[in-house]
Parts: sequence; structure tokens; C-alpha cells
Amino acid sequence: LVAEITGSAQHVADICAGTGSLSVAQWAKNSNVRIEAEEFSRAAVAVLLFNYGVRNARAIVKHTDCLTGEVFAAWQLTPGDRFSDIVAIEHQQIDVPKADVVVSNPPYFDAARGAVAQTESRGLARSDEACTLPQLCAAAGRLLRYGGSFCLVFRAERMPELFACLKGCGMEPKRLRLVQNTAQAAPKLLLLEA
Repeated sequence: LVAEITGSAQHVADICAGTGSLSVAQWAKNSNVRIEAEEFSRAAVAVLLFNYGVRNARAIVKHTDCLTGEVFAAWQLTPGDRFSDIVAIEHQQIDVPKADVVVSNPPYFDAARGAVAQTESRGLARSDEACTLPQLCAAAGRLLRYGGSFCLVFRAERMPELFACLKGCGMEPKRLRLVQNTAQAAPKLLLLEA
């Protein structure tokens, strides 16, 4: 659904990329798209590299900490004969232009409210303890070209907080789609373009 909203962008940045489902969906619409992906989980980065490499995609993948901006490692993927060639690069050498579209399916549970996950990896995947909503919006603003779009999946119950963070980073909601399990159910998720 997010790929429908984003159109056929030429350069996509995927923050809190996880295993890359949003940017892979964008790649499926346009196999010439340039992808820049940022992810904190080392295990997810390995899957992310595989997902792009097996599709012969052009990408920059950064293992990074959104809290500090520290880049632990980076790789460049370039299309090969059948699969992408993957080369480790110095993150200081990365010169990536601003993105047309920034996509994100971040961890959307507030770490300060509610139950905490039993394992650290599950906690990082589900709560915003490693990347808060203000940090996510600031990262999107940093990566996005003027006039570009920030598209994300988020919890519907946190919509007011999301709108306030976007406004604080100079972005305004443009399109919104609420997602619910059934026609009678309350919306649980939202898809937003800002």
C-alpha cells in the first residue's frame, strides 16, 4: 500500500528499514530505483543485504544508530550479471543525493508506555527505544529533497503525536489512509504521506 502512495520515485531512502519490505516494494515498481537503507539491527541488515542482492538492486545499506547518527558499517550494492555485487565501504565516502521519497515502517510502540517485550531483539523491533518518533521525523527531513514525500506506516492511536513531530520537522500530512482488520474494527494502522 505504501508503494502505491509513493509513485515511481527514482531515489528512495528507507529508514528503520528492517528487512526492506517497503523499499523492495518500491523496487518492484521500478527496478532502476536507487535505494538508501538505514537499519539498527545487525541481524536485519544481513537480511536487508540479501533481499537487495538477490533482486540485483542498486543500493547503499547503512548499519546505523538513529539516536546518535553513528554509522557502524556500510555497503554499496551495484547490479551484476544476476545478483548485486556487495562491497563494504567507508561511511565517510557515501555521497548520496537527497531522496525523492523516504519510506519507513518503524517500531511504533512507545517504549515509555505499555508492556515491554521479553527479549531485547523483539523490544527493538516493536518499540521506539532505539529510534524515537522525533528522531525518525528528523532523519526523514535530513534525507528528503525539497518537495519530496515521506511515507510511513504507523499506529493510528499515535496520530496526533505523529502530526506534531512532522510539523516540528517542517513537514505536513498530505494523504492519509487508515487500515483496519475488518470493516467493523477500529483502525489500528495508518499510511501517511507528508
